Amino acid sequence: MRDGPTLGGRSRGHGEEMRDDSGAGGSVLWARLLAQAGRLSEAERELAGVVQRWPDHLDALELLGHVQHMRGHLSAAIGTWRKTSALRSRAGGALRHLAALGHARGQGDAVPAPAPPAGALSVIARTFRLAEAGRHREALGLLQGVADEQEHGDPYVIKLACLQQAWVLESAGRVHEAQRLVEELGHRLHLRADPDRLLALARLYEAGGTVSELRRAAGLYEYLLGLGTDVPLASRLRRIHQLLGDVDAAEAWGRRHEQEFRRALGEPSVADFLEAVRDRYLPLPSFTRFRFADRELALEREKRRSAGDLPAALVPALEGRPDRCRGALEDLGQRLDATGGASALVLKYLADARDACGDEVGARDAAARAIEAESSADPDVLLRLLGRESGGGIPERVRAALASGERLGRAYADLRAAVRDHSSDPARWRALAALEASMGLEAGAARHLAKAEALRAAGRTGRRIGQVLAAAVYCAPGEKRGIVHEVWAGRHRAEGGGGDLHREHVLGNLDDTLRREVLSLFSSVRRYVEGRFPHRAQAFQDCSFSFKFTKEDEPSSGSSAGLPIAMAFFSAMLDVPVPQDLAFTGALVTDSHASLVVCPVGDVDVKVEGALSRRIRRVLVPAANLDQLDESDVVPPAVVREAVIPVTSFDEALEATFGMGVWEL
Repeated sequence: MRDGPTLGGRSRGHGEEMRDDSGAGGSVLWARLLAQAGRLSEAERELAGVVQRWPDHLDALELLGHVQHMRGHLSAAIGTWRKTSALRSRAGGALRHLAALGHARGQGDAVPAPAPPAGALSVIARTFRLAEAGRHREALGLLQGVADEQEHGDPYVIKLACLQQAWVLESAGRVHEAQRLVEELGHRLHLRADPDRLLALARLYEAGGTVSELRRAAGLYEYLLGLGTDVPLASRLRRIHQLLGDVDAAEAWGRRHEQEFRRALGEPSVADFLEAVRDRYLPLPSFTRFRFADRELALEREKRRSAGDLPAALVPALEGRPDRCRGALEDLGQRLDATGGASALVLKYLADARDACGDEVGARDAAARAIEAESSADPDVLLRLLGRESGGGIPERVRAALASGERLGRAYADLRAAVRDHSSDPARWRALAALEASMGLEAGAARHLAKAEALRAAGRTGRRIGQVLAAAVYCAPGEKRGIVHEVWAGRHRAEGGGGDLHREHVLGNLDDTLRREVLSLFSSVRRYVEGRFPHRAQAFQDCSFSFKFTKEDEPSSGSSAGLPIAMAFFSAMLDVPVPQDLAFTGALVTDSHASLVVCPVGDVDVKVEGALSRRIRRVLVPAANLDQLDESDVVPPAVVREAVIPVTSFDEALEATFGMGVWEL
C-alpha cells in the first residue's frame, strides 16, 4: 500500500534553484561549496547569517539542516527540518496536507507526535487507519459524509475529502473509480488546472497501466514540471517511458533524475562552482572532493565560455590535471603582472597549483606575494606557509607584511578561528604554533605544537572500535528524512565480567522493544563469534560490554538498526575498527548460532538518500530491498549501482565491510 495520496513529498533542491530575490543566493551557493569541500563550520556560519536576516529563506534552511546533519548535529538538524516542514505546510498543497494528516500512522526511528487534527480533518485522518485495516467501505462512508457536510462550506475541505476518497479507492483496487472521482472533481469545484488534482490524477493514470493511461500520465507530469512543481517527477517519467518501450526518452529522464538527485545532495553545477570561485578562494586541493552530475560536457563548455579568465584556468584542476592548471595560472599571472599586477586570488590559486606539482619554493613565493597583496592575511595561506611538518618559519617578506601590530593581531585572530573550525587538523595547530613563536608567545606555541604532534600520532593509529553508522529515518508531519546516527559498543575489562552485556549498560533513549533486541543481538553475535572465531573469543571472557544509541532527545525504535548493532558488537568483541565511510541498515534474524540473516526494512530509499547526503561512500542494505530501490522515486538507479551494497547475511556484511581477510582474524 502506498504511504498516502502524495507524489513525492518535499522539495529538496530538485531541478533548478529557487528564484532568489533576497540577495542571499550568493551566500547560499558559497555555503554549498564550503559544505562539499568539508568546511562545515564555515558553511554553517554562512547560512546562519542568511537565516538571521531572512528567517524564512527555504533554500538556506534546507541547506543548513543538511550541513548540521553532515556534522552529526542531529538535534539541530531535526529542529531545522521541522521549520522547513512548517514553511512548506504554510505554502499550501492539499496532498502535502493529507500526508501530514496521515503522519501518525507513519513508520520511522523517531516519530514526534503531531498536533491532533480537529473536526472534519480528524475524520479524514481516521480514514488512513481504516483503509490500512482493510475497512475501505467504512472509510469511504466517512469521507462522503465530510463532503456532504461541506457541500456549502469550505471547498478546500471538500477537495481534501475527495482526494482521500480516491486514495482509499485505489487502496481497495478500484483504480478506475478513483480516476473518475478525481476527473469529476475538476468540474465540480472548478479545479481543472489545480496542481493537487492533476498530480493525483496522473498517479492514478499511471496506476491504471494501459498504454493510453500511461501516455496521459506522462503528459500531466510534463505539464506539471513546466509549472515548476516542487515534486520530483523525472523518475516517474523514466518509469513510464520504460513501460512504453521508449528507451531514449527513459534514458533522458533517468539522467535528469540523477542530476536532480545529486543537486539535492548539495552538489553544485560546474557553472555555479566556477562563478563562485571567480571571486572567493577555495583551496585547490579541495576541488577533488567535488562531483558534478553534468561534469564532462559542462567542463568543456566552461573552458570555451571563460577562455583566458580565472575560471577557465581552474577547470583543469577539476579534471585532475594540476600541471595544466599551473600553466594556465602562470600565463594568467604574467598577463596580469603586465597590466598592473596579479590579484591576491590568482596568487593563492597559483600557490596551490605549484604545490600540487611539487614546487614547494614557488608555492611559498606565490603565497607570500598573496599575503603582501591583501590587507589581511588569509588563514588558508598562512596554513600553507606555516603548517608543514618540516617547519621553515615565516618568510621575511611575510614577516614584514605582518609587521603592523593591527594586521598581525587580525591574522592571529583569524588563524585561531580557523583552528577552532578544524580542531582535529594537526597542520592548523602547527601553523598557529609557528605564528605564536614569531610573536614571542612561547608558552602557547609549545602547547599547540605538542597538540599538533599528538593529533598527528593519533591520526596514524586512531581506531574507532565499536563505532558504527546506522542509516535511519526521521518522520516529520508530511515527510520523511533520512538520517545517520552512531551506535557504540564498548568492551571493558571487569572483575568477573564473563563477557556479558547487562540491561543497565544499554544506554540511550530506546523503547523497550529495541532495548530487548539489543540484548538479544548481543547474545547472537557473541555465540556467532565463539563459533567462527573461538581463538579470539577468549580475549573478552573477563570483560563486560556496554552499548549506546546516540540521538537521545527522542526515542529510537524499529528493527532496522539490527545490522549496525550487530556490526558494533562484532567490532568490540574482536577489537577491529569499522570503516567510517560505510553506513548500515537491516533487520537481523538469528537462524542458528552460525547463521545470522539480514532481512528487509522500510523506507530503504530514504535511508540511502540520508546516508549519501552525509557524504558516506557506500550503504549496506538488505538484498531483499533491491526491488524497492529499483522502483524508488528518490534514489536514481545509477546511484543505487554505485553506492548500495546488498547483503543477505551477516557473513556477507562482514566481507563487504572488512574484505575476505575477515575470516583470517
